[in-house]
Amino acid sequence: NAYSFFGRHDVLSIHHTYPLYNQENTLVGVFATEIVLTEISDFLSTLDVGQTGEVFIIEHSGLMVATSTDQQLAYLDESRQQTIRLHVTDSNAPIIQASAAYLTERFGDFETIHNDQSLTFNLDGEQHFLQVSHFHANDGIDWLIVTTVPESDFMAQINANTRTTFLLCLGALALSLLVGIYTARRIIRP
Repeated sequence: NAYSFFGRHDVLSIHHTYPLYNQENTLVGVFATEIVLTEISDFLSTLDVGQTGEVFIIEHSGLMVATSTDQQLAYLDESRQQTIRLHVTDSNAPIIQASAAYLTERFGDFETIHNDQSLTFNLDGEQHFLQVSHFHANDGIDWLIVTTVPESDFMAQINANTRTTFLLCLGALALSLLVGIYTARRIIRP
C-alpha cells in the first residue's frame, strides 16, 4: 500500500524489496527501492487523452494512487497527526468523480473489478468512453488504471476529417463539372 514519503504527508510512495541469496541459500542482503507516486502523476499529466480526458490510478479500495490532474492525493489531518489519502469519489475533477460514481453504480465497489472493461456513461448529457485496465503484479501491486474521454474529444478528429473529405469531394465535383462543360463546348463547336 502507498504511504507518506519520509514524513511528507502530501507525497505518497511505495517500496519494493528483493532478497539476495548466495549459493548456499543464505540471505546476504536485500535490494530495496522507493517509488514516489507523484512521479507517476507527473507522467500521466503529460499524456494526451483527447482535449479534456483524464487518466487516474486507484487501489481496489478506491484510494487514489496517481492522476493526470494536479490534485493533491494526500494531506495531513492535523487533529490526528495522520496522513489522509484521497478517495476517488472525493476528487475535485468532475470527470473523475463521475467515472468513479458510474463504476460504483455498475460494479457495487472497486473490489469486484478484476478484468479490463470498456464502458460508456453519460455526464451532463454527453457520452463518455471509459476504459478500466486491471494492473496486477506478483509483488503486491493491484491497481485499476482508468481512462475516460468525452465522445466529443474522441470524435473531434473524425468530424474534422469528415468535413475535409466533404470539401474535397465538393471541390472534385466542381472541377469535374467545369471540365465537363468545357469539353462539351469544345465538342459542340467545331
